[in-house]
Amino acid sequence: MVEQSAHNGQVGGSSPSRPTEIRHCPCCEQSLPLRECPKVHLDTNTLLYDDKALYLTSSQAIVLHILLRRMPHMVSYEQLITGLYGGISGGPEYAFQSLKIFVMQLRRLLEPAGLRILTRHGYGFSVVEVGKVE
Repeated sequence: MVEQSAHNGQVGGSSPSRPTEIRHCPCCEQSLPLRECPKVHLDTNTLLYDDKALYLTSSQAIVLHILLRRMPHMVSYEQLITGLYGGISGGPEYAFQSLKIFVMQLRRLLEPAGLRILTRHGYGFSVVEVGKVE
């Protein structure tokens, strides 16, 4: 299972599906630099990137957290499924289909924020900044 980082406070209100301009972290009110590496707060399912906050489901947050820890390198399907399902090797029968759905949802959310998920068919996924796709 992916460990959660400790932060004070909670994000209130409904969860918008697109990035929102912010100047402070919604979890801990810490000031954000103008350009920060993308980071997922697992306690609030929030992606912080380039002065934007993006609210995610818990499964989306876990997948993105794992991908961002290895950014821009590829992460295998098996590593992502293991992270999602708490160390159950292979996960449930529907794990691969669920993973593909989470990645599809993340692609729609991340592209406007300047991040892209790439696929290496038969292996896994990686995250890159849109301007740095090779």
